[in-house]
Amino acid sequence: GALTLQTSDGHTLAADLTEPAGPPRGGVAVCHPHPLYGGNRFHPIVDAVFRAAPAVGLRAVRFDFRADHADGVGEGHDVVAALDAVALDDLPVFVVG
Repeated sequence: GALTLQTSDGHTLAADLTEPAGPPRGGVAVCHPHPLYGGNRFHPIVDAVFRAAPAVGLRAVRFDFRADHADGVGEGHDVVAALDAVALDDLPVFVVG
């Protein structure tokens, strides 16, 4: 379902979260391609990974990076916020994109 992520430096990011049918085996943050090249959280490859994750037991989040380019530093905060959204106890978390 729809989700709003808060970054540690105060940005709000639109996101979607999906859960596996059974007990989760971990989590994955799915990052999209650069927005200047058509990237957003609904990119077809991002969508395919996001939809496939629950079938292998992963809780998944896809999100839109912050609107203002931050030379990779701010975008790192975006990824951490996404990982926080899927982190569960001591289960592994992954980043793809």
